[in-house]
This record gives sequence, C-alpha cells and structure tokens, in this order.
Amino acid sequence: SGSALGVDVGDCQDIELTNPSVDLNIGDIDVNSGVISIDLTNQIAVSGFQFSLSDYPDYISITGAGGGLAGSYGFSTSTNESGTIIGFSLSGAQIPVGSGTLIDIYFDTDNPDGVTSLCLEDVIISDPSGVALGVNIGDCQEIELLSIILGDMNFDGSLDVLDVVSLVNIILNSEDVSPSEFIAADINEDSSINVMDVVLLVNLIIGD
Repeated sequence: SGSALGVDVGDCQDIELTNPSVDLNIGDIDVNSGVISIDLTNQIAVSGFQFSLSDYPDYISITGAGGGLAGSYGFSTSTNESGTIIGFSLSGAQIPVGSGTLIDIYFDTDNPDGVTSLCLEDVIISDPSGVALGVNIGDCQEIELLSIILGDMNFDGSLDVLDVVSLVNIILNSEDVSPSEFIAADINEDSSINVMDVVLLVNLIIGD
C-alpha cells in the first residue's frame, strides 16, 4: 500500500506589491519672466496629466503652458483661467521613466507687490493603459511677487534705453500689455500709456 511522503514546507515569504508612482513638484519660479516649472519624477511611462496650480490669495493669472518633457514628446497642452493644466498625446507618445521639468507654466502678476502661496491640486497622472498612477505631491511654495519700478519695462532693476524701446513698442502694440507691464509703463499713473510716459522715462534715465 502507498504511504504519505513527508513534505518540507519552507517559511512563507512576504511579497511587496508596489504601485508605480510619480512625484510632482513645483520647481524653479522666475518671477521676472513669469514662468513656473513643474518637475516630474516617474517610475513608469506617462501618457497624460492633469492638475491645478492654485495661488492664495489669487495674485497671479495663468496665461499658458509649454516646453519641458511635455513639449519634447509632442504632448498637446491646454490651460484655463482657473489654473487647470492638461496634457496628452494625440499620437500615443509617452514620457519615459526618468525625471525632469514636465512643463513650464506662464503667468501674469495681478498684484505685483504681494506674496502668494502656490499649490498643486487635483492631480491625475495616467499610464499608457489609461490607469491613474499614485502621485506624491510636493509642498506648496510661497513666493514674493514683483516689486515694480516705474519705467523698468524689462524688470531688470535698472532704467535704460532698452526700457524706452519696450515702452514705445507697448504704445504701438497696446493689446499685448500684461498687467505688470502696464503698471511699469504708466509712469505718471494716469491709467493710460502714451508719449508723456516716454518723456518721463527719458527724464528718469538722464536724471532730470
């Protein structure tokens, strides 16, 4: 008759199941140029992203987004006035595993002398299968906005002929003026930009 054989069963092994994740952080902020970089570190390819960049107490306005890894891999990007940024590829392109600047966000300053806190919210990152990845969201960043010098059109802290050229160009192309540029250009603070501001700027440069 058959007999049962002894079986040596080894110890159980714990298997750690990891959920691929991404880190999303606010990176470099160039207040003078109005650019905020959003940095990404991803453990799996990314095929789409959506998030909101909020500022409290609402001193900046998002005007667009582009560049970064999203631009390099041909993603289509869109923004709205409330600060939502969305990016995806119409051709199925993916951002490969790695780290770098995901996208640059462009903004205008509505309250140049204020301090605001920037935060990433409502983040969704998609893998190539349309599955949401785990996201580690970086801390909010507090920034001091421009302290505008009247006439300093390029915000470099000095008044010179470059500012005169910029001011004249603004007068000729007034539809392209940002809120910060308007404040700097309106030297006599009469809520309009014209040749009187040019004369005042020249006087400031030559010391009259």
